[in-house]
Amino acid sequence: MALAAVAYVPAGVDYEPWGGICARYASSRGYEMRHVARDWADVMALIDDEAVQIVVVGTRSHLPPDRVPRVEIVDEWQEPRGSRRPRRL
Repeated sequence: MALAAVAYVPAGVDYEPWGGICARYASSRGYEMRHVARDWADVMALIDDEAVQIVVVGTRSHLPPDRVPRVEIVDEWQEPRGSRRPRRL
């Protein structure tokens, strides 16, 4: 059984080409694209209803900064200059 996906293309962002790009990506991963949402609240409702398991987003800049749940990627974190690594004990 394929995982169900929703493409998130926020309002204010041109649906073309992002809707098609997200759909092709989902297809290439074997996901079943069930919805396209233009509002983050709609994405959360689909997740809460267990209608989808995957959210496909065209680019990080499309994600609302205040979204919940929030996902943070440690690999992209830049430590502040001058910070020290902990000493080994």
